[in-house]
Amino acid sequence: MNKFIGVLALLLSVVGYWSLGQTPEVSQQEAIRVAEAFVQDNGYTSKPARSATLHYELLDAYAKDAGTILKARSNTLHPNAFCIAEDPESWHVGFLLTRVSFSTLSAGQKQADLAGRVVMVNKRDKTVKMAHKDPLFSHFKKL
Repeated sequence: MNKFIGVLALLLSVVGYWSLGQTPEVSQQEAIRVAEAFVQDNGYTSKPARSATLHYELLDAYAKDAGTILKARSNTLHPNAFCIAEDPESWHVGFLLTRVSFSTLSAGQKQADLAGRVVMVNKRDKTVKMAHKDPLFSHFKKL
């Protein structure tokens, strides 16, 4: 019996040591918070951007400067997340374009593939990037 307890204690200590280096996965709520901060900080909402932390997209390479990029992005997305989906690696947080008036949509329309963008938040390290494909919000869980 003492041998069993000794082996169990050793096993638990090894597992405990191994898990110390593991980062807990980002929760759904944390992913939403990170994505909402991302769209605001990068100038997609009506609020001022934080140009010091500007993340560039693929097509931003054609812009003359950060001011041009921020002008094109300004007020293009609603500031609050609309929907969410996940895969094994990341959360996909959906934002509606500002030309979509959420308050006037019917229940059926809210389930459709509305115009918007998706911010992807890595579950392990919270790295964030904007997806470049048109989202299929009909497959996302609405918030």
